[in-house]
Amino acid sequence: MGGRQGRGVLRRRRGGEVAARASFAALVHAELAEELPDVDLDEDLAGFLERYESPACTDAEAEEEFLDTVRQAAERLERGY
Repeated sequence: MGGRQGRGVLRRRRGGEVAARASFAALVHAELAEELPDVDLDEDLAGFLERYESPACTDAEAEEEFLDTVRQAAERLERGY
């Protein structure tokens, strides 16, 4: 009997962890959308960074700041905090 109860606790704990990660991810994406309101970003920020192509004529400093902001958000998601 004790084994079944233990499994239920683990499922609830894992379910809570999944919900917490989803909530954290939503928070990070909301903060990023607030900071970069004119940019349509994918849910997969790491994938976005891999596929990103620099426009022909941009302000290099502004572009680096933009990429740094997205990188930091992607790193936060990867770390989980």
